[in-house]
Amino acid sequence: MTEENINNEQEEITSPEAEAAIGETPQETFADSEELVTETVEKSEPKKKKSGILAFAVTMASAFGGALLSLALVLILLPGSPATDHAYELTVTEIAELCNPTTVSIQVKNTKGTISFGSGFIVNDEGHIITNHHVVENAVAVSDAIVVHVLYSEQEIRSYTATLIGSRSSLDIAVLKIDADESLPTAFIGDSLDVETGERIVAIGTPDSIKYAWTLTVGHVSHANRVLDGKGYIQFDAPVNPGNSGGPLINAYGEVVGVVTLKVAETVRSEVYDNNGKVIGYTETVVWSDGGGLAIPINEVMEAYESILAYKK
Repeated sequence: MTEENINNEQEEITSPEAEAAIGETPQETFADSEELVTETVEKSEPKKKKSGILAFAVTMASAFGGALLSLALVLILLPGSPATDHAYELTVTEIAELCNPTTVSIQVKNTKGTISFGSGFIVNDEGHIITNHHVVENAVAVSDAIVVHVLYSEQEIRSYTATLIGSRSSLDIAVLKIDADESLPTAFIGDSLDVETGERIVAIGTPDSIKYAWTLTVGHVSHANRVLDGKGYIQFDAPVNPGNSGGPLINAYGEVVGVVTLKVAETVRSEVYDNNGKVIGYTETVVWSDGGGLAIPINEVMEAYESILAYKK
């Protein structure tokens, strides 16, 4: 019983009718007493009903307000919460702070005896990492051929030997796993169906060397559904360099919406002549363009990721 109900009952007891009832002589008839009780109940019942509804409304309003406050506190205190509720767009600096720790640099020893670099991002606290198939396909068959560098802070980079869980060459997706010392931050996964031409995006990667890991470039979606050779891509105009492959394409809310896979380039075909001016063949030269790159939509990527894990279980 609420305090308000208690106060109402006390008020009813001290009403004039109640005082008159208390002051009656013992000689009152049973009928008179019953009539008085009935009258008192009929007068007090509407008060109880009204106060009950009011109390219920106040209680529900208080509970609802408390729930909203609790939810707001959770969203504020939860790491990376701005990227999960679509409440507002992040600044580029906020995206860097949120997504750099979930983006990794991948170093690969190739069968040609060289070292190459790529990028990837952490998708769960078990240490699974998504990257491109072409980043790791030429790794030599030794235990330390693939090394993943994780950014713990601006002053600390930790390196782990990675295991190749599996890949899908047709989509250019591979899954790695590392055994970290502690729980790792994980990327927020968006929905590539929500990507629109013209929206702001950010790419994070490792162009050419570990010295340039976690390089961030900014641009816009040039075409939300660019179809090339029967495959759909997100085309964007942020600068892309060798080593960006496998890295995340991130929207304004800090969510990964694609995996960078190709740089927009143009192949120039030239004729080759003999000494008599006769065409004896052709050469093809790739002219790299500053027009940005292509990313695999994240919905397709996550479907492939789940399929690879299921196959390996």
